Amino acid sequence: MISEEKDEGSRSILLEQLMQYTQNEWQYVLDTANNDPSSLQSIDTIRTIGFIIKANERVAFALGSSYVTHLAKIFQELMQVYKLYSENISSAISNGPGSYNNSILRATKTVRREILNLIATFIKSNEDPELIVTEFLPILSELITDYNQNVPNARDPEVLSLFSTLIEKMGDKMSEYIPDILNYLFESTLTMINNDYTTFMDFRKNFFGLIKNIVNYSLEGLFGATEENFKVCIDSIIWAIKHYQIQLAEIGLDTMSELLTKVVSNQEIANVFFQNFYMSIMQDTFFVLTDSLHKSGFYKQALIIMRLISVVENDIFEGTLSEEVSNNKEFVIEYLSDALVKLFPNTNKVQIQTFVLNMFNNC
Repeated sequence: MISEEKDEGSRSILLEQLMQYTQNEWQYVLDTANNDPSSLQSIDTIRTIGFIIKANERVAFALGSSYVTHLAKIFQELMQVYKLYSENISSAISNGPGSYNNSILRATKTVRREILNLIATFIKSNEDPELIVTEFLPILSELITDYNQNVPNARDPEVLSLFSTLIEKMGDKMSEYIPDILNYLFESTLTMINNDYTTFMDFRKNFFGLIKNIVNYSLEGLFGATEENFKVCIDSIIWAIKHYQIQLAEIGLDTMSELLTKVVSNQEIANVFFQNFYMSIMQDTFFVLTDSLHKSGFYKQALIIMRLISVVENDIFEGTLSEEVSNNKEFVIEYLSDALVKLFPNTNKVQIQTFVLNMFNNC
């Protein structure tokens, strides 16, 4: 009924009537906390807050953009509760198991995640990007700092998912926030996942999904990053491609393919990009292409190799891949031939060279 109401004023009145009960509960929690801040640590209060947020999330999902009038009323206090609980979680985990009540810790984590889910639900259905940029992003950007300051086991992978959603929805309007995302979200998460392929799986999935959305929707921000941060991003895509978990490897392959497509369309960027990253992308993609542990991604791996071959076949960029040679095509042919000979020592070298030349002729 509310979403069908055409008059904005009437729609706001109906929304407030719908939310009156939860708003009264929310106001009671805030008033009590003003008089006694420790009340926010009570398990009953935490559960009440969780109920209020879940109710808001369901309304946000149903109403879409119309929900903004109510979110604006509770947003500031909502983020204060998020920050308080996030600090409590990090402190409790840092101090060890004996320093906290397990029930309270679990409930606090649930509330923190529900706050992130509520905001993500609203952003997905919002039709006014400018409103999010002006009214919500300045405060939401503080989540980046909070995530970075938390100890690893106190972080929530939904923070990565939330910023992935923001980038998908806002596009290049998120460009000014990309440096902070690269500096803090990337650095913090990589320290958690760069030693193996199996720990923190939720973080891996959301982290690689975040990179994919940056490439797909906010490439301007990525191209404006520092050289060091840009390299970290490319290395992270390659890291995703090397994963044995099929879904993660697929995200990496799709992201790399999209990045190459966009890079070749800009001559100035292509010149710098390929001189710095062509061979590392070729080497690592060729490695997984010929590795039996990554068979599921063969088709997309081959497409990336084909794109890279096309780059040197058609002189897409200026400059050379090595100071020792002047012809990029000959250099790549030699590299691929040598690599294949080492991988398949029983194969005739002439056959290998013919195969590689055919790759170039048919790319």
